[in-house]
Amino acid sequence: MSRSRTFGWFGRFKNGRISTANDYRSGRPSTATPSKVEQVQAAVNQHRRRTIHDLCAEVGIGYGSCQRILTEQLNIHRIAAKSAPRVLTQDQKDSRVAMSGTVINDPTLLLNVITGDESIVYAYDPETKLQSSQWKSPGSPT
Repeated sequence: MSRSRTFGWFGRFKNGRISTANDYRSGRPSTATPSKVEQVQAAVNQHRRRTIHDLCAEVGIGYGSCQRILTEQLNIHRIAAKSAPRVLTQDQKDSRVAMSGTVINDPTLLLNVITGDESIVYAYDPETKLQSSQWKSPGSPT
């Protein structure tokens, strides 16, 4: 700290100041205006798998502001979608049993599986965990 700033502080305490906290200063204006909060909420409701970067670009605010709006004001968090629900209905259970029965009884099943060096190549491209995650509020269904 420079000498003049030190004497400035000393002068303030000499004149009766008792707090070392900074004085209130008007900072940068908040970008979390009610209209921006509504825009973020509408964008999330339109498509829940958007990333924060996508939301920032659409609404026109910074990453930190968008993240703060999502977590603190809208109280929504990003969760990973599960590939299979924990509790299946009876129809879903019956469907899975029927499908597994057709797969087991298929004599050409082994002809469709390609292996090499203890690896299995799947015929589909599964989503990554990040791609399958989506925004969820505490009141939304599981």
